[in-house]
Amino acid sequence: MSRWPALIHLTGPPAAGKRTVAVALVEEAERRGHPMVLVDNHLIARPIFTVIGTDGVATLPREVWTHVGAVRRAVLAAIEELSPEGWSFAFTNYLLEDEPASERGVQGLRDLASARGGTYLPVALTCDIEVLIGRVPNEDRREHQKWIDADAVRADLERRRVLVPDGALLLDTTSRSPAESAALILDALA
Repeated sequence: MSRWPALIHLTGPPAAGKRTVAVALVEEAERRGHPMVLVDNHLIARPIFTVIGTDGVATLPREVWTHVGAVRRAVLAAIEELSPEGWSFAFTNYLLEDEPASERGVQGLRDLASARGGTYLPVALTCDIEVLIGRVPNEDRREHQKWIDADAVRADLERRRVLVPDGALLLDTTSRSPAESAALILDALA
């Protein structure tokens, strides 16, 4: 039985490398003959973040997430209704335990994979906290409107627990290259 098309869900804390690994994943999947599209969580949030002037440091109004959720639902519906059957997708998210929106997000992607006749593969990225905090203020993160306040990220990670979806492949990105991580993820689908 083919495990393609696949919906690969990269989860983990800010700066764990979700987007970086996803970019490498899309490139390697394409090289192996599997068309894949990156749906980075900031691709979905960017339209809202742009029109409110997010700087990656200031606290966002809670209402932002209602609008981001509407964009997400539209993207998922477009994938289900309009995207080519053989396409796979790589999603990225920072998920939190005891957050109903995180659980709904996981279930929504599981349902989407099922509706498309494909495989849902959650991948939980971890990283040494000091390495992770050192990555937070990276210029690339600023350009992608990501959270760049290292002190706030550290405080958030000390206060809340990252959700690891059931059945997730666990990958430590502390010293593993994005290409190595991508190969491991694709090998898990073989």
